[in-house]
Amino acid sequence: MHLVAGGVGHPAPLLGHPGSPFAAPELPLGIPLGVRPDTCYGSGQAPLREGTVLVLYTDGLVRSHSVPLGDGIEALHARLATSGDLRLEVLADHLLEITGGNRRDDDAAVLIAQFLGLGADRSQRVARTFVHRHDLRAVADVRRFLRAQARSWDWEAVIPDLELAVTELVTNGLVHADSKVEVRLREYADHLRVDVRDSDPRPPLPAPVLTSGGTDDESEHGRGLLIVDALAASWGNSPSGRGKSVWFELTRPTASAKPES
Repeated sequence: MHLVAGGVGHPAPLLGHPGSPFAAPELPLGIPLGVRPDTCYGSGQAPLREGTVLVLYTDGLVRSHSVPLGDGIEALHARLATSGDLRLEVLADHLLEITGGNRRDDDAAVLIAQFLGLGADRSQRVARTFVHRHDLRAVADVRRFLRAQARSWDWEAVIPDLELAVTELVTNGLVHADSKVEVRLREYADHLRVDVRDSDPRPPLPAPVLTSGGTDDESEHGRGLLIVDALAASWGNSPSGRGKSVWFELTRPTASAKPES
């Protein structure tokens, strides 16, 4: 796969190929967008190997009144060099600590993506289903869909956790987001990823279970996320069109030792 990009006044993107340090690809430079409306920008291509990580950022991430741009970029490279196999969300948090964390002189934007590849040796299958707005009875259809896909993909061991977590997220989307819901199931070599999408852009937040006996819509919403957090290997949420996607991942359980008789 090739990355196609053009310089628009921001620092050059960084590519981290597996087994190699992060480096900027050779791309044509350009002035910032909007400075000259009639500017023509060039583009270039960079090949991406499976596992390559792409980092895009604005200079607000690496420069401040006390940190020159060159020193900030050097600190960025140092952090990337020690990132190892961090999840992308964790890596983003580490990079945002450069030049003072929340105490910044300018806005900072960071985008991190990884090309997973689609090689012949990679098992990756995708399935999806939809639930119409207000159709709570269709949640049972979603569970049947999940069972069928998990069995056909040889992931029967995760069916109980898969059904419970997806039921919580789909019900939250129907009741609290008041929208239709899409469920996407994607198989990777070592885990399943589920995305539940709705049209409410507000990010969901886990809410503690109150001992006072009081309840409200937000706490009921948050309790479902506590269940997802307990079952999933990892989970999160991200913007999706005009709404959001709440995702989680399940790994295949390892065989446990039989209890002694």
